[in-house]
Amino acid sequence: MTGFRTKKLHEKYIKHLKNNKVVGCPLCKREAIKAFKYWKIIKNNFPYDKIAKEHHMIVPLQHITEDSLNMKEIDELKRIKKSYIKDNNYNYIMEGTIHSQSQPEHFHLHLIKLKP
Repeated sequence: MTGFRTKKLHEKYIKHLKNNKVVGCPLCKREAIKAFKYWKIIKNNFPYDKIAKEHHMIVPLQHITEDSLNMKEIDELKRIKKSYIKDNNYNYIMEGTIHSQSQPEHFHLHLIKLKP
């Protein structure tokens, strides 16, 4: 099942998971397209190309789970949702469950701009 990715991109993603022995967290290493004090917006290298014309992720700068977020991080995320995410016309904020997350140890949310 390919889910939100086209078959071709899903196969590329699976191959990447099998063949790449990444040392460390790929979300931590990813360059920010927009940085905040506690968060950054990053490009998703394997976007949900069936549904998204643009697919980014928002991740805390700390390598932490959702349960470990402190109040300053939570407050800033709320402000980002009300401003940056709204102002940049994202249609959806998506969160995978623990069963579908490729990086469950680093909390992240998917930011989706839908295809027309």
